Amino acid sequence: MTSAAPQKFTFDLDFAARGTKRQRVVAEADLNAMLKEAEQRGYARGLSEGENSAIAQAAKGLDTATNQLVARSAEAIRRSDALVSEITRDATDLAVAVARKLSGAVIDRYPLDEIRELLRECLLSLDNAPHLVIRCHPDLANQVQKLAEAQIATSGFTGRLVIMGEPEIGLADARFEWVDGGLVRSLDQINSEIDERVAAFIGPDPDRASATPDAEPAPGLPGQSAVAEAPRPTIEDSDG
Repeated sequence: MTSAAPQKFTFDLDFAARGTKRQRVVAEADLNAMLKEAEQRGYARGLSEGENSAIAQAAKGLDTATNQLVARSAEAIRRSDALVSEITRDATDLAVAVARKLSGAVIDRYPLDEIRELLRECLLSLDNAPHLVIRCHPDLANQVQKLAEAQIATSGFTGRLVIMGEPEIGLADARFEWVDGGLVRSLDQINSEIDERVAAFIGPDPDRASATPDAEPAPGLPGQSAVAEAPRPTIEDSDG
């Protein structure tokens, strides 16, 4: 068996070349395309995030604006209600003042009209009454006397008629008294009832409520209505 003769090492081999990997070469056009695609993706992502952020901010701003609008609307409604109440109160006060002015003028011109109507109502149920007492303002005593006598003449009343002029009774006021009842007309009480009904309709004015004392009832008429049954008179009738 023969062995191969050893070869002489000549140091002419390049070992580095064997271990070097081949690198992929990218064309410039492909590289530009890749960069452009990456740029487009980055732009799209940034745009999306920006839109989401803008939408969120817009939603927050809209919510804040809505809350402010609701609060301002509630305040506007409250002020509107207060203004309507004030206008209603002023208009009602004006209407009542005008009505009182007109009624006062009518009473001054026709003071006997209400007394005539009350007398007519009284005579409908006084057929068997022994007497009828009419208390009125002294300036109207003679006129009331003639008015009562004229109505009694056509009624069934046969009792005694008594007319009494009393200075504390108003010009348009009167009291009709008989043995078991009577009627009272008081302009002050009528005005008081009007004020109560107006207050019930529009509510009391807080400014006036704190400055104006409660109205007092007419003297001698506690709790009676403007035209109400009067207490039983104490006049003694000589005719029985």
